[in-house]
Amino acid sequence: MFISSSLLYIVCNFMLSIAKHHEYYQIFLSQGLGMGIAMGAMYASTIGILIRHFRTYHRALAIGIASTGAAIGGVIYPIMLNNSIHRGDALVSGGTVDTFPGAIRQNAVLNTGMLVLANLLIRVRYSQADRGNFRSRFADMMRFLKEPTYVFTCIGSSLTNFGYLFPVVYIQLFSAKQGISPKFSFYTLSIFNACSIIGRIIPNILADRFGSLTVLVPMNIAMGATVLGYLGVNSLVADAIVTALIGVFSGACVSLFLAAASSSSKQQGEIGARTGLVVFFSSIPSLAGPPINGALLTNRFLWSRPIIFSGISTIGGGFSYLLALMFQARNRRLGGDIGTVAASASSIGSHSSSLSISSSEKK
Repeated sequence: MFISSSLLYIVCNFMLSIAKHHEYYQIFLSQGLGMGIAMGAMYASTIGILIRHFRTYHRALAIGIASTGAAIGGVIYPIMLNNSIHRGDALVSGGTVDTFPGAIRQNAVLNTGMLVLANLLIRVRYSQADRGNFRSRFADMMRFLKEPTYVFTCIGSSLTNFGYLFPVVYIQLFSAKQGISPKFSFYTLSIFNACSIIGRIIPNILADRFGSLTVLVPMNIAMGATVLGYLGVNSLVADAIVTALIGVFSGACVSLFLAAASSSSKQQGEIGARTGLVVFFSSIPSLAGPPINGALLTNRFLWSRPIIFSGISTIGGGFSYLLALMFQARNRRLGGDIGTVAASASSIGSHSSSLSISSSEKK
């Protein structure tokens, strides 16, 4: 899966560089459809491979460290691409039909090298439990959707993505429209991604100790509250503080939900299906979120509307994770009670058997 999705991504990346001016369908097919499918497949398969190497111990931290690659790329790529498109001056408004193809080809060559390296270094660890036909996998996924803990984890990740994508897509435009200097506005996305590195490491260390859902709840609520903080931003300092904080909290949210979904697995063969399914549900707001925020924003730039929508959605995701945590605690408590009863019954049975044997020997 990872090899085929890598090849699809590389081909579509190069096809994007030859898209014609004003031919929207070519960009939609190459970047929107082809690269989108490839990135989703690579993301889900990469996490599945990683979790198989860290089945229990330090799983959340391993996912967090691996996901820092996305944050590092989010720091470098906006600067690199903008400077390439604008011929060294990233603050110039818009590139040209001559500079865009060359910049995308440079990007595609770099991506090709990174993906070749990734395919050479990744080692897949299979077990007998990982093998199964499509019908059995589909039946497993239908069973997952009957588990309250897993269902509320999926709902939480979907709601969170509505809020997470607001700063990713609109943060630079927001800064520019607030009258903040163009030089700083250009670097806000890189600041956001740089700070998310912290959120992908430190909270994940805590998650391995206290549980992924236990850490996700306050991180989500904090992220939603910080998104609402954009309502009061009217200066460069305020913009920098809010952007940095959202970066930290969002880093925790986007890396921990996969660990939370995989932690509900009852056997190792379920891990890939559970992570893939939660990624599928979280991809729906990734598609719908930016257009919804754009419609709420309107051409009059009514920023309060998308900010409130994104903030409330993220806080709603936090409360959904809280419900998942409550169901998880109840299941563990009931499991413990069942285990205690079973042990007691076993002990009583053994005691009765020993009495029977003693009695028969006396006879």
